[in-house]
Amino acid sequence: MSEENKQLVRRFAELATSDPDGLGEVVVDSYIQHSPTVGPGLAGVQTAFKNLLAAFPDLHIDIDQVVAEADMVMARMHFHGTHKGPFLGAQPTGNQVDFETADTWRVEGGKLAEHWDVVDRLTLAQQIGLIPT
Repeated sequence: MSEENKQLVRRFAELATSDPDGLGEVVVDSYIQHSPTVGPGLAGVQTAFKNLLAAFPDLHIDIDQVVAEADMVMARMHFHGTHKGPFLGAQPTGNQVDFETADTWRVEGGKLAEHWDVVDRLTLAQQIGLIPT
């Protein structure tokens, strides 16, 4: 079970940056998101990644580490991309961004059902010029 849950997270990262509409393959419709920046349900996470891809069309996620036990999966990830569209009020800068997240998911019925995250928003905001370094 643990290996299957790790694969869910890997597939999530792949779909999130290539086909957010396809996230239903690995995410339940009633997805519970504990981040104030992401709307509820599958639609909320799809919209969040569509917005990220509009701002960073070459967005890529590298999974640095993934650990699974029972119905829980934790991953440390790096997001990389080029700021080519408006994001959080910042106009495109052309800057490369590289920021980290620590994510935890609960798996239910073979899909991701609930998510908590810690995002290095300070680094991201500095890289797109919202906050001076």
